[in-house]
Amino acid sequence: MSERSDASVEDIIDYHAVLIREYFADEVSQIYFGDVGIYPPSAFQNRIGEQRIAVSLQIDSLKPVPRMQDLAGGLWDLHLNIVPMANMVPEFQALPEAAFAERRILAFTTRYAHLLMQTELSTLHGRVTTSAVEGIDYEYMNRGDLAVRGAAIQWRGQVYINAD
Repeated sequence: MSERSDASVEDIIDYHAVLIREYFADEVSQIYFGDVGIYPPSAFQNRIGEQRIAVSLQIDSLKPVPRMQDLAGGLWDLHLNIVPMANMVPEFQALPEAAFAERRILAFTTRYAHLLMQTELSTLHGRVTTSAVEGIDYEYMNRGDLAVRGAAIQWRGQVYINAD
């Protein structure tokens, strides 16, 4: 059996929120556990009304790793989408050619993906046995004429889950 971690799936998702708050406090207005579906304009504003991104941490899948299960528990593959979103309307109305919201999404996805690939974060400080950024999907929330746009950092980690 692989090295065990003491984290639950919820702990791992919560730790992503901690990292985002720590490294991106000035850029992120809200962090959501899961996809809440409807995001009001205020979700994309800081305390003084400036436009920011909101981030949704969404479980894509949780699958047992073959031959890595026993009576005490087992190793599971957790696939998580880390989705930064922006409200396109306010800045588009002011200056459409500048694409400020798209630029904020691009900056966050590339910087956070790079942060997750650093050696010291490869196990999220002992919360997972392995992790990887599998890609960034910029078409993840390209929903035509909707005001909210988002991308997804596709992250995978292996976590030991106790059977009890």
